[in-house]
Amino acid sequence: MLFLTGWFFNLIGSFVNNKIIKRIIGLIGILILAWLAGTVSVDHSADTAAYMRTFSMNPSTSIFESGYLNLSYWFYTNGFDYTTFRTVTFFVFYILFYISVNALSNNPNFFILIYSFFPFLSDATQVRNFFMLTFVLMACAVLTKRTFSRYLLAIALIYVASLFHSTGSIFYLFVLLRAIHFRKIYIIIPKLIYIITAAGVLLWATGSISLLSQYIGSLSFFSERNGISESLQTYSAGIFNVYTIPMVASYLFMLHVLQIIIKDKMDDSTLTEKDESLYLLFLIGAIGIPVIFSSFAFERILRNSMMCGIILVTSTTTIKNLKKGDGVKYILFSLSIILGIIAEGYLYDIPGMMGSYTFYILKFIQ
Repeated sequence: MLFLTGWFFNLIGSFVNNKIIKRIIGLIGILILAWLAGTVSVDHSADTAAYMRTFSMNPSTSIFESGYLNLSYWFYTNGFDYTTFRTVTFFVFYILFYISVNALSNNPNFFILIYSFFPFLSDATQVRNFFMLTFVLMACAVLTKRTFSRYLLAIALIYVASLFHSTGSIFYLFVLLRAIHFRKIYIIIPKLIYIITAAGVLLWATGSISLLSQYIGSLSFFSERNGISESLQTYSAGIFNVYTIPMVASYLFMLHVLQIIIKDKMDDSTLTEKDESLYLLFLIGAIGIPVIFSSFAFERILRNSMMCGIILVTSTTTIKNLKKGDGVKYILFSLSIILGIIAEGYLYDIPGMMGSYTFYILKFIQ
């Protein structure tokens, strides 16, 4: 019941005014999540079992990206077992993750409340992806102020992120977007996202989605992994997954919520650099919309960016600033989270689905 203890602590923390106490409570909650993620059993996660089998592999095999392989191999050659490696690294990365969230959010406790339900379970199993996302959030926090040195540091952090998971490379676009006038992006990009979504639906409906396979395979030059080109083309072979629709709908609902929040902040002249950075990172997830119609394996692109949307929404939400007319916004936000949970399969106790692991990962069942 440690998961529920941490969750209720952060529920209380959401109503606390003292910032130091709030952050201590948030840290307790995030350390609990780190322990739950670090101690996932190989019997209750296919990803964990795969990582354990490759733990002793030399980085020269390039079975995964070099950052992850070198890190895991260092632990292996220094006499640590896989469980120790996994637990220690999750604690380190979750602390870095929490530092970034604190730098970007005014209400980390509320963020942890939502994150604990979505998408924590995915981060607990997709290790390389979570490590990559942590570095991306650090880059986001760095570019809340735009100076030449910060641009260089953000680029370096995104490069390190790509060494843990190849999809980290798409976030170089974040650096570019931060250099463009924000209001132009706010007006133009969301319209393009709806066009991209319509195009993805059209390609799927006409049976032409496999046309993306060759293009997606060409993206392999971003990755150091062996066989990545073949894997990408296999993943993008035009196989539609029923969970694609709720995942895309989840992203689009979140987009609409963020559009409302950003507009209100621009009207009130309260828009901050943090808000802009989180919003831009969220928009980058739209890259995943056309390819997710090709294969649900690309859902992580949307999910990773939705993390930034959750931080932005929870950061701007307190009991004090709730206004009449906010109901629609929070209904859409709730729908976005619920659809994300459905799309990730957290609720389905079916072999191979995340739901079959949920209670074991959260330690409700030993």
